Amino acid sequence: MRGAYRSGAVWALTVACLACGGAGSDSPAADGEIDTPVAEVGAPDGGAADDGPDAPDLEVDAEPEDVAEPAPEIEPQPEIEPDDLPADPGPEVEAETGDADATDGPSDAASTADEIDATTEEGCPDPTADETLRQALILSGQNVVEISIGLSQSNIAYLRTHPYSYVAGTIALADASGLLGPFEVAIRLKGGGKGNDGGSFQDIDNKPSFKVDMNRLVPCQTLAGMSKMTLNNMVQDPSMLHEWVAYGLYRNRDLPAPRVGYAWVTVNGQEYGLYANIEVYDQRAFRHEHFPSTAHLYEGQSGSDFSVSLAGGFEVDHGDPLDRSDLDAAIAALVAAPPEGLVATTNAHFHWPAVATFLAVENFVGQQDGYTQQRNNFYAHSDDDGRFTLLPWGHDTTLGTPLLFGYLKGNIAKRCLRDPDCHLLYEEAMAATVIEVSTGNLIQRVQDRAATLEPWVVADPRRPYTLAEHYAERDTLLLFLSEQPVRLMSSVACAADTTTDSDKDGYDCIHDCDDSLSSVYPGSVALCP
Repeated sequence: MRGAYRSGAVWALTVACLACGGAGSDSPAADGEIDTPVAEVGAPDGGAADDGPDAPDLEVDAEPEDVAEPAPEIEPQPEIEPDDLPADPGPEVEAETGDADATDGPSDAASTADEIDATTEEGCPDPTADETLRQALILSGQNVVEISIGLSQSNIAYLRTHPYSYVAGTIALADASGLLGPFEVAIRLKGGGKGNDGGSFQDIDNKPSFKVDMNRLVPCQTLAGMSKMTLNNMVQDPSMLHEWVAYGLYRNRDLPAPRVGYAWVTVNGQEYGLYANIEVYDQRAFRHEHFPSTAHLYEGQSGSDFSVSLAGGFEVDHGDPLDRSDLDAAIAALVAAPPEGLVATTNAHFHWPAVATFLAVENFVGQQDGYTQQRNNFYAHSDDDGRFTLLPWGHDTTLGTPLLFGYLKGNIAKRCLRDPDCHLLYEEAMAATVIEVSTGNLIQRVQDRAATLEPWVVADPRRPYTLAEHYAERDTLLLFLSEQPVRLMSSVACAADTTTDSDKDGYDCIHDCDDSLSSVYPGSVALCP
């Protein structure tokens, strides 16, 4: 059975890694970004930083060449009252930890909005080739675009008391190719917790994150093919790089994950600073690009899982909210599966190579607040055959602290590591990631991206951390990327020889949930979930 799932690519990578001894190479971009040079929108005048040291190991011009004209200021459009908008999806839910990305509210409140989205978006034309190319450049992270938001004063006041309710506004985007918009759109705030006191939420008078719905007011309207936009404030990520790096690692393992661009955001002409422009899963264009069909897209709130007791925590972001038979069938199959035989008996309900890859990369990036550790910050996609794939979300606090991966909450993660076939899929995906990072040029690309962002970070008037904290977090990220492949190198040995017993506890690497625990507890036997 195991041989049927073995990847030939892993063997080639294994030989390359063991032969190179960790030397770098010109591998493809770690985040799959487009390598075509792009003229960047003019960076703000960085000036002299007075709240932190100069950026180590980076040389940055405060005024990059090949600048484009900045986006013109947008005058707020005639106000549309909140009551004229489609149903409010409800308040976002603060996670148990207080710092998780929040959801669109209870399913009974969100269903009307989902039906509206499905009606307007499913009948719309596909993005043109020019729109697709421009969207790819906007979401590549290679440049900083300028996004101007317009809101009436009464709608700003409304957002102070109802931050998760959509209000009418305008949005325009300027990049090296020119100006798009302004468009009439629906806008609300997003995030959970209390900002830098524990969470990503900031109110409209500080540095809020925004959700933008392009076609809630104007059916089929898009911005470079994007029907929805998420603008993250990055208040929990002083490096301002975590999501760009982490999601790229998932995509390099052929798992659908958001592309991440950067934007300098103004609201009514006031500078709100540097934002991450995160690609949105429930856009029709994203689903059609990555999946042959979609029955449901479920959003995993804190505590939601593939178990009878926790299935109610899933939000339906796309699909029939009243028919969750695909989820129920997958849970029933998972419950009935024997400890060893999971892949063989549940293959009709889970796309196991993709699920195991998700688990491996979530471990590699150290996602403390994700599915495996907290049953939080993830999506579950089912196709028309009821087969599930897990998708990552909320990675702004990753790439800092390694996980003790033997201690898991997510039910799928527990079951996968108990099953030899699934565990081998996991080890192969981990080995491919380890080899890619250790032999590729990811660290150089991160340094290059940091250089691109540098003047914008310096000029950001609303960042809640000092430049010293920004530089320190960036250095932590670079150190993590240099050390993590060494910590997880046992996966390479396991993918090459499944009888490997790295921690010498008597269990081979496929029957050991964590074959590296001897580095933490010498001589111990891993306590598998």
